[in-house]
Formats: sequence, C-alpha cells, structure tokens
Amino acid sequence: MTVNHYSVAAIQMTSGKQPEDNLRQAQALLAEARQKGASLAVLPENFAGYGGDYRALGQRHDDLVGWLCEQARSLEMAIIGGSLPALQRPDGQPVPAPLVRTCSIAVSAAGEPVARYDKLHLFDADVQDAQGRYRESDLFEPGQEAAVTQGRFARRATATKEYAGAEVTRALSHDPAITTGARKSFSRAALMWMRLSPAAGVCSFGHR
Repeated sequence: MTVNHYSVAAIQMTSGKQPEDNLRQAQALLAEARQKGASLAVLPENFAGYGGDYRALGQRHDDLVGWLCEQARSLEMAIIGGSLPALQRPDGQPVPAPLVRTCSIAVSAAGEPVARYDKLHLFDADVQDAQGRYRESDLFEPGQEAAVTQGRFARRATATKEYAGAEVTRALSHDPAITTGARKSFSRAALMWMRLSPAAGVCSFGHR
C-alpha cells in the first residue's frame, strides 16, 4: 500500500478589532506556511476580527471569502479560513440580530470555495480566570451539521479546532480516504496551533 505524505500548516495568530491589520498578519503567515512546504493551511477562529462588532464584520463576509480565495490562488495552497462571521445561514435565511453564524470556509488551491462549516459547539463556560465567564451563545448562532469536502490529497473536515466533536468524528471515521495516521496528524496540528504564537506550524500526514 502506498501512503502519500502532505504537509498541513496550523496557523496561530492574535487577532484584534482591526480587520485590515489582521488580514496583513494572516497573509504573512500563509506565505510562511507555503514557504515551509504546506499544501493546506488552517487559519484560526476569528482570524479577520476578534472582539469587535461581528454583525458589521459579517457584512463583509463575501469580500473576506474572496480574500481567502485570492490567497489560495496566489500561493497555490488550499486554505481553511478558521471562522468568519456570516449574516446568513447556508440556506440563505438571515441570522436574527444580534447574532451571527461563525463559519469555516474551505478553499481549494485553485482559489475556489468548496465547503462551508458553521460552528456547532459554542463555548459557554464559567471559569476561574480574569474574565470568569464566556458565552459564545450571546454572539453566535450554532450551526446544524459537520461538513466534509473532497480535497486534492484527502478528505478534510472544515471544523477548525473542534474537529474532535462527535459529529465531526463520525464524519471522518466512516471516510476511507483518511487513514488513522492522518487523523492523528490533524490532532497534532491542532495542538501546534494552540501552542504557537504567532507562527505557522507545519506537520505532515499521509493517506492511502
């Protein structure tokens, strides 16, 4: 059995409230990932904006998807945009204000959007830190299903850091295109993403 190996970049960056600054940072890290040999780069959640007006940023959703497509096409590298705010559900229905959907967009190396995944599991928790309370459900409307798309080298879940959720796990576990080693490598990529700041950590995985 032949196993082909490819490289995935798990990008870590700190986004703020100014989208243009965030996009410049993301662009540099995507270029770094490609230079290191990545065939697929995964940007983190809220890479285009964090902590600002998500409804206002959601009005730029189509332009931001276009930006992802432009980066993928120019670098000849597939990209998953960790998450972008969207004012519409996948079926075109509006998301009621003040909420937005937070969705990952998978883009092929040819610069074509191939899948959208709306985050299923929102982070609502009381914790012992300076903030003490996190309620993503105050900002985001949850999605309804996982998304798996056929990529150039393997099927990939457009699920950013919550790839381990039950729905995503089921979607991948029944997919013969992804080997166990590949799934473990996605886990390593996610760990690298959480630990590096800012950087484009690259790891390899294989599929048969």
